[in-house]
Amino acid sequence: MEGPLIQVRYDRQAVEAIEKSLAAIPNALRRIAPSALNRTTSWTRVRVKRQLAAELAWKQAKANALMVIDRATATKLNSQLQVANRVIPVGQFASQAAGGVTAIFPSGQSRSYLHAFMATMPGGHTGGFLRYRWAKRGSYEKNGLGRIRREWRTSPTTGRRYKTELPIYEVRERAHVVLDLEFLKPLAAQGLARLDVELADRIKALVLGKMKSRRGRQAA
Repeated sequence: MEGPLIQVRYDRQAVEAIEKSLAAIPNALRRIAPSALNRTTSWTRVRVKRQLAAELAWKQAKANALMVIDRATATKLNSQLQVANRVIPVGQFASQAAGGVTAIFPSGQSRSYLHAFMATMPGGHTGGFLRYRWAKRGSYEKNGLGRIRREWRTSPTTGRRYKTELPIYEVRERAHVVLDLEFLKPLAAQGLARLDVELADRIKALVLGKMKSRRGRQAA
């Protein structure tokens, strides 16, 4: 399933401690909390993206596909970042072994895929693959194998056109098998400290704005 594998959440509980101190300012919490929560979540997202990209040897933009953000609003004082349990190609962690392919993942887990083989596609993508006769329907759907369609190609040596022998399927695994997410625990703690900074900045701006407004009325 592609539900959340793990999430980092910042919610009302993290900001309600300041609500009493701002009681004199109407709707103060709803005015400052959403932006503080969302900026903290964005700060967390950048660091999670860097870590995932490093683990998977991906460009950082590609790692965005593994993350889902739910932002705070004035009526919903919580925001969260989820790392989705999506499928990831095993190729960069795999090597050819007798009878198949073996992969060792950043999580420390390993998997062997009987009858699989390593190959580089015409577009330059290298991965672990299974032919149709080994990738039975129930098996490749369960394990998230991505199908590569049968196609016509031209032999670089003879110049003759030929059709690929069989449809093949790329071997993939869910994120919970591949990723090492231990870095999220200390990062969540750092995020709460960052939220305090964001809230303090907004409280300062709100209070200064209130003081300037009073001075303007008194001068008038």
